[in-house]
Amino acid sequence: MAGKQNASDEAWYTKWLNERLFRTILPSYKLVFPRSWTNPLTYLGLLSFSCFVVLGASGIALMFYYSPDFVNSYDSITKIMEEIPFGFEMRNIHYYASDFMVLLAIAHFFYLFFVGKYRYKNEVLWLTGMVFGVLAVIEAYTGYILIMNTRAMLAVNIGSGLLNSISPGLSSLLIGGSYSDLVLRVYTLHVIALPAIMVLLTLVHFPRILTIDVPAVAIVSGIILVIGGLLPVELGQKFVPNAASSITVPEWYLTGLYSFLRTGAPVFIAGVFLPFLLIFIFSLIPFYDKGGNAKSGKRFLVVALGAAVLSQVVLVTVWGFRGSNILAPIYSEEELIIDPMTFWSAFLLTGAAAVLATRMVYGRKWATRPSTDGATNRVSSSLGSLVRLAILLAAQALLLIHATILKTTFESGAAMVEVGLVVVLFGISMRIFLRSGARPHSNEGSGADTGGAEN
Repeated sequence: MAGKQNASDEAWYTKWLNERLFRTILPSYKLVFPRSWTNPLTYLGLLSFSCFVVLGASGIALMFYYSPDFVNSYDSITKIMEEIPFGFEMRNIHYYASDFMVLLAIAHFFYLFFVGKYRYKNEVLWLTGMVFGVLAVIEAYTGYILIMNTRAMLAVNIGSGLLNSISPGLSSLLIGGSYSDLVLRVYTLHVIALPAIMVLLTLVHFPRILTIDVPAVAIVSGIILVIGGLLPVELGQKFVPNAASSITVPEWYLTGLYSFLRTGAPVFIAGVFLPFLLIFIFSLIPFYDKGGNAKSGKRFLVVALGAAVLSQVVLVTVWGFRGSNILAPIYSEEELIIDPMTFWSAFLLTGAAAVLATRMVYGRKWATRPSTDGATNRVSSSLGSLVRLAILLAAQALLLIHATILKTTFESGAAMVEVGLVVVLFGISMRIFLRSGARPHSNEGSGADTGGAEN
């Protein structure tokens, strides 16, 4: 009866659209406003893709003013940051959305790995997710090359060295015959080829029913705005051929690879063989760990492998920013050289320590069952919820008014921080408002929640 009543109450235009969009992909996407606190880790993949969408939107805005040629590329970004209305905001949003996309993708990968979500007939989602993560790093990599500062050229040199280690002359596919060829080719990859492949990949990676947690997306978007306002991205030193340049390091998602290369190890071994070996091993995990006792030998090996790799990734990523001694910064070019014996000893000891720690704490919490979203108790008082909601709404209004004033006085960074806080508070307000009328969590409708969790 309830279903018939809901159908009869449906507006004619909503009914008309639903009937005609039923055969499209749109009904598979469900916007939800959860009435209970859900495990945020289950939405890491969705949040990473949300950052990809933000990248696309901000990137389109930047494309109107960016010049994809070697002579004018750096100057065009300077103009965007300093002269174009809202260019400062768009540039910072684009930069930090890129960082968050990669960071959340990595966190999503390790979360699914440790809870065993690559199983339960999710092998295809696991493999396509790994490809998506690699493409996300390459997309971010090609993006910061387009700035054409000294850091961008360091990235180009690393990339060309890796390609040449595979086959001499292969780097010509990236660089071409001139710097202008380089910018144009990377620009094409960044704005057309890679995004198109990533969008197509979502067709086989996203679950059939995708649940989008709107408050969580709002909070992450607000955090990006806040960080962009507090820590505005610097353009760095413009690259001038044959001119002296300051010491620099790559972006954080490449410093791990950079630390291997700084040991003097063969480029092919350090930059091609080891990364692809790691990817290959992780791609085989779903076919190795198929089920069984959570405390079985197979499961322990899988968890220990993940702990060792995660700890080693953190080690080499941090070391890529530091000098030959990981505890000291880089003061000179001599500090760029890392002693191989020290590096590999620390690398192996870190992995061994992670395996030992896994052995010590290994227990029921590594159970390989699908995670479930836990619901907390209802808010103690609806009146209390309304009071908190009113305070948050008032704070949002005041911050938005003040941000407008700051923008008119050319305080773009501070205005960006306050707008970000407004968006974060919006997500929190939505949570409080919805929870004030929450019912105890039930199994009914859990299919939609599973869709969001599996993403």
